[in-house]
Amino acid sequence: MVVKLIRFFMLISCLVLSRCTADGAIIVSAPQSGFSGFSSLPIPVGTLDFTGISPFTVQSLSWTFTIFDGDTGPGDFDFNDVSIGLDGIDTGILLNGFLDDQTITRTINGNLIGALATNVTNAIFTDNSLNVTLIDRSPGDNFWELPSSSRFEIAFFDIPDGGVNGGVVPEPASMATFLGLSIGMVLFRRIRASKSSREVS
Repeated sequence: MVVKLIRFFMLISCLVLSRCTADGAIIVSAPQSGFSGFSSLPIPVGTLDFTGISPFTVQSLSWTFTIFDGDTGPGDFDFNDVSIGLDGIDTGILLNGFLDDQTITRTINGNLIGALATNVTNAIFTDNSLNVTLIDRSPGDNFWELPSSSRFEIAFFDIPDGGVNGGVVPEPASMATFLGLSIGMVLFRRIRASKSSREVS
C-alpha cells in the first residue's frame, strides 16, 4: 500500500513538473492553440517541446485535451470520426467523448504498433518537437474550440498499454488537487510514524 502511494505521488509530481520520468512515463505539456472555427485542414492543438529529453521508443500514449463543443460523443455527428495526429501522422486513435455544446477535459489512451511507433518516435527526435493535430475524416463540418487558457498534455510510455488502451477517463485534477495530494502524503507519513512510535513505546 505504501509503495503504491509513493509511486502515485511520483506520477502526480511528474504531472506538475510537465516533463519527467515516473513509472516509465514521459509527460510533456503545452498551452493549447486557441483555435476557434471551422477548418478543412487538421485542427491545430499545439506543439510539444522535447528538448533535453533522452530518446526513447514510444509504444503507448495517454492524451489530455480540453475542447468545447467537440461533437464526438455517442450519437454526435463526429463520433468515431476524429483521430489524433502527430507531425502529420494519423495515429488512428479516436478522440471520442467530447460532447456537444459542452467544455470537456478528458484523457484518452492508446497503443502505437509496429511502423507507427517507429514513425512517431522518429518524428519526435528529428527536431525534438511534436506538432499535435485533430484529424477529422469529414473535415469542415465541425466548429472547433480549443481554449488557449487550457494546457494539453501527452504521457508517453515505452511499454504497451501504459494506460487503458483506447479507454477514456476523467482528466487529472487541477493544481489545487495536486496540492491536496501533496499535503495528504505528508499527513499519511506523519500518521504512520506516530503509529509506529506508539507501538514501540
